[in-house]
Amino acid sequence: MNQGIIYIILLFCFNTNAQSKFELNHNIYSIKDSLSGVVYGFDSASKKTNIFDRGKLNYKVTGYQLVSNISAKMKFIKTVKIKNAISGFKDKKIKGQILMNEKELSDKSCWNFDILFGNQFLKNYIISFDNKESRFEILEELPQNIDQFNKLNLTYNMLVDDYFVNLR
Repeated sequence: MNQGIIYIILLFCFNTNAQSKFELNHNIYSIKDSLSGVVYGFDSASKKTNIFDRGKLNYKVTGYQLVSNISAKMKFIKTVKIKNAISGFKDKKIKGQILMNEKELSDKSCWNFDILFGNQFLKNYIISFDNKESRFEILEELPQNIDQFNKLNLTYNMLVDDYFVNLR
């Protein structure tokens, strides 16, 4: 069985040369890429990367998927491969699904995200958040002072073919 581990490292009192500042938006880390202007966050509860298309992203449509929302309304959404480079992420094959387009987002202005990375994408990275300094960094390797970090492991659930963070 392929066990996936995501290291989402939460650091509360560590001085780091972090790449980006973040804000909390609806209890989700919100990071604005200074090069592209794309605002992204992380949704470890979602398997897929979700995109809110405001016209900032270049992408290639790879298919369509029928989905149902909480009200049992059905709609087709696009599955895409993002062409934009997102600073710090080496993965050039960011795949996602467009949940809402610019027209659908107009009345939902509280969501400022362009991308919410899901756990299938995040499992390839070591991510550090310094909550005291509101800084975020993608690490190449585990730091020497790893004992100062909190490590969250992902557990695989075969019944639903998905990963989750076990907080017990």
